[in-house]
Amino acid sequence: MDQSKARILIVEDEAIIARDIERQLVRAGYGVIAAVPSGEAAFEQIERSSSGAPELVLMDIRLRGAIDGIEAARVIRERYKLPVIYLTAHADEDTLTRAKMTEPFGYIVKPIGHANLTGSIETALYKHRMERRLEEQRALFNTILQTVPEAVIVADSSGKVQFMNPAAEQLTGWTPAGFAGQPLRSIVRLHNGGSPETLDELVATAFGSDAVVRIPRQTRLERRDGSFVNLDGHITVSRRSGEAAGVLLSLQNSSDRQREEQQIRQEQTMAAVGQLARDVANDFYSLFDLVADCASELMLGVEHGSDLYGSASIIYRAAETATVMTRQLLDLTGPNSERPESVDLNGVLERSLSFFQRLCGRAISIELRLCSEPATVFAHTSQLDQLALNLVLHARDQALGTGTLLLATEVAKGQVHLTAQLDQIDGFAAIPSTRSWPLEKPALNLTVVKAIVKSAEGNISVSEEQEGRFSIEIRLPFFASPREPAGGTVAGPKATVLTVGLELELALLLHPRLEESGFFVLESANAQEAILVSDLYRDAVDLVIVDDTKIAPRAQQQVREVISSRHPETSFLCLCSQRGAGPVHGFDLLWKPFEPAEVVAHARALVKTKRAAAEARGAGA
Repeated sequence: MDQSKARILIVEDEAIIARDIERQLVRAGYGVIAAVPSGEAAFEQIERSSSGAPELVLMDIRLRGAIDGIEAARVIRERYKLPVIYLTAHADEDTLTRAKMTEPFGYIVKPIGHANLTGSIETALYKHRMERRLEEQRALFNTILQTVPEAVIVADSSGKVQFMNPAAEQLTGWTPAGFAGQPLRSIVRLHNGGSPETLDELVATAFGSDAVVRIPRQTRLERRDGSFVNLDGHITVSRRSGEAAGVLLSLQNSSDRQREEQQIRQEQTMAAVGQLARDVANDFYSLFDLVADCASELMLGVEHGSDLYGSASIIYRAAETATVMTRQLLDLTGPNSERPESVDLNGVLERSLSFFQRLCGRAISIELRLCSEPATVFAHTSQLDQLALNLVLHARDQALGTGTLLLATEVAKGQVHLTAQLDQIDGFAAIPSTRSWPLEKPALNLTVVKAIVKSAEGNISVSEEQEGRFSIEIRLPFFASPREPAGGTVAGPKATVLTVGLELELALLLHPRLEESGFFVLESANAQEAILVSDLYRDAVDLVIVDDTKIAPRAQQQVREVISSRHPETSFLCLCSQRGAGPVHGFDLLWKPFEPAEVVAHARALVKTKRAAAEARGAGA
């Protein structure tokens, strides 16, 4: 240390002694700020010193004035944080006891020798530096403990609580006024397997080992108000010279972790269900294909519009839907090969209404309450079919008696709301009281719905409003279709195009171009599905486009006869190739290869010609 930089203040009411001390300090290389005779003068000198505050104060215990040296030293330690060395010739035991309470950095007995003076000063300055460093470390450590999210509790070797950070106070419900000095087992009341001795056993284990002791899983903490929280954490014993000096508990509320683990277990369960479905998928596909083929043959052999035809179409629809359900159960956690697109949820519900009603039978009446504007979302069409189907199946399974299932849509605040509300008349099922996902034991139908809603970036809530009534509300992002270009669109109301049997690559190329040109596009895989779609679609189909590589002449003829009998203004276009079966009478032709723009232009011309002819007939009438 450079002694010339150590600044010292002398507080001594004997002028001769004060001057002698000052001479010794100057010879030893210390800087003397001043020598003052009283405590009040010392305070004033410290506050107004222009050369810098002193680093140490030499204080005579016996001073004249309102306060003695002991009281002056106490103020200097508390107010100015400076080390004090007492100067004394003699003192009684009571005075020395008072002096010790001010935590002095040393005593120098008069008369003062040079060696005694410098040695005491150097010792005091070193001790003060170490004390300040320790205080800085303590402040840093305290800041860390105050801000860490874990609850930290410190107890001494006797088990009395000495410190709790704010997280611990919040976790246990104890305040500083309540926990100070309390036994650790009274503050941290752990329960595991019904044993209230858990904490004592864990602490005893920690005291007997140098290792960190973890608190067992499934341990619960009883808070001060009697409530319980799930707990994670560990216990560490601090040792000094091989002896236990205290114990530290680091605790954390594990409820969030357990909820995450529960969600993971549910996802693992769904993965297991998906694996099971994958194992039997081929058998299911074979059965569904057989049912669909039989229904298709039955539809071809009976009169369109008859009761038998209606039943056969429902069977065909059910078989096709079951195939999609099995495939999507496998694909829920994987990529979907289907192209997402703009889909009107109202159209999904309307075209499936008759099918849903057959599924529910006579006990449940299905009512649609659809908003007047298109409820468009950007999603996979087949997944929206799955979503609606599983909602209906869940409602059917919940109902114990008769009732009404209301399916309602609404567009509000950039979202499409789909509500499924079941009002039961005779009897009601026990509806889970959980208000939102995840349910503790969700039904498979709702689990599928949740997965589909999540993939579409929506959310879902389930509520029981009263006995015999429950509702499920789904909110999906509203998809506003891009503004149609000024030129090249279909004149008049939006036209509907039904494609039949298009290969995937051609459909992915052609459908977006048709939609950009103002067409609403429906798609079907074969002739039977095309007829069913046209039956279920609420409006007329303006144009049917078939691909002769997939659709045989007999099937083309059946599509034309059935659809034109219901909608005489429908136009028909066949995309022909050299390897195809060719068109039949009543179809316009477009030979491959062609550009998508050629198909769009041809489709626009056919629709425009048909509409112009219809308007002319209307004007003539």
